[in-house]
Amino acid sequence: MKKKKGITIIASEQTYRNLSPFEKIEQLNEAVRHYRKQFCNQLNKTQLSVLDVLKCHSAKYTGVSFLTKAKIGKLVDKSRATVIRVCKHLEELGVIKQYDMKRSSDMQQTACAIVIQPFIEQVQEQTKIDNATQEAAEMQHQKTLHKTTNNNKAIRKESVTNTTIPMPKFIPSEFAELASLYYNDTKTVFELWGKVRLAYTHSKVEQPLGELTSVAIAAFRESIAAFKLRKLRNGSSLDSLRGYLYGTMRKMLFDLAVSVNVSNSFSLFTNILQNRLT
Repeated sequence: MKKKKGITIIASEQTYRNLSPFEKIEQLNEAVRHYRKQFCNQLNKTQLSVLDVLKCHSAKYTGVSFLTKAKIGKLVDKSRATVIRVCKHLEELGVIKQYDMKRSSDMQQTACAIVIQPFIEQVQEQTKIDNATQEAAEMQHQKTLHKTTNNNKAIRKESVTNTTIPMPKFIPSEFAELASLYYNDTKTVFELWGKVRLAYTHSKVEQPLGELTSVAIAAFRESIAAFKLRKLRNGSSLDSLRGYLYGTMRKMLFDLAVSVNVSNSFSLFTNILQNRLT
């Protein structure tokens, strides 16, 4: 019999803030509207009602609800067991993600955090910012060396190349080398790293970006895999890959922030316990 994995995440305000995937209520509402439309044929009335309850009780920490299954059941007039099945179905569709929690006071299990997930198209559209001035200055000297990349070009098959392309020094060499296996031009690699930087800027991770190269590489590999398998709903365009990379990197940084918070909380609890014993 497989041993049940222990709960490591401590319920706290900081944990809920780290789990929050949205900056504004409008983004949360738009995500729920998107899921209602996308899965209109896969969600019944009860499942839609549960999703609406989660949305309405996710305002304090945008997108994060910590209602018990029993409480949700009362609000939708269904049993706790039904709500558990509904949440499992929503999680399988990628609409929500559930995190088991324990109290800091006695380290016993408490209501899990249910996080409504952002969708890639929304993230891509709502996080476009104008970095034209700085980026244009950094890339101006490259324009005569490389032709402008067509945004609708399909991803190239991975192949090793002996051609070394110039790269800005602030892009980690490991990331540049991997990305150039797929897009062998400076402008495209620069734009892909720009999405990594944007995701980092919007995250709550305190580590310098220079120490997170391995996370960026993992996000890029996952994005490439998804891009090849699904071709994404927007088609096989570079724009789709950039948007997917942003969303993947940001989710990984959220998970990292949560794990750091859990580690810090556990260390604090251990110190308090030791002090009491001594």
